[in-house]
Amino acid sequence: MKKVFCILVTALILLFPAVLFAGENANSESTQFFFTLGPVGMLNTDTLSAPSPIQFSCGFGADIPVTNWFAVSPSMSIFTTYYLWRDDATGARAYPAEVENRTALAPSAIIDVPAVFSLHAGNNSFALGLGAAFFACYAFLADSVPKTEAGDIKKINSFFYSNLRFLYPSVQFTYDFKTESGMKAGVVLKAFIPLASLMEDRGLDGGMAGIAFRMTLPGKTE
Repeated sequence: MKKVFCILVTALILLFPAVLFAGENANSESTQFFFTLGPVGMLNTDTLSAPSPIQFSCGFGADIPVTNWFAVSPSMSIFTTYYLWRDDATGARAYPAEVENRTALAPSAIIDVPAVFSLHAGNNSFALGLGAAFFACYAFLADSVPKTEAGDIKKINSFFYSNLRFLYPSVQFTYDFKTESGMKAGVVLKAFIPLASLMEDRGLDGGMAGIAFRMTLPGKTE
């Protein structure tokens, strides 16, 4: 739990200068808050554990404009995943698990802090974002799992925060349509690149991607 807290604090520390800079340099546009709903998938290349899981996520964030084409757009998406611990010839590590083979339930949050570049055409807005995301999660012993397996929970949690497994470079594409009320409806596609897996020569194992419906509330100037 201490490691999860440290990751969240680190994310907020990194986010604060960006928000401060945006607030001091924003033009007449105001900050707009948004909500997201949609699936997120995690690539699992291991053939002995679960197929790549797809989970439903919900999230929220804010578009903080710096100019009419550049903004900082911090967000958080929340979901849960089952995991198991396996120690064999391939190494000791946590893997996504199917319900019948689960050891842990891990509530998870992706805290993403991208810089976003936008193009506006009438009521339509297109945006490309590049940034860094922090994958904060903490495993608990899943329901109906024997307490004799509780020792694996500590190993799973330690695995989550070793070798930069919590850090993901991110890329996103967003489309929004602005209604007469000032509210925006659109879609956002995101991909999160597994830095640790690339350093360990495991390719994109553990990488994540998602698509979500996005609803943006009107800003103060709308």
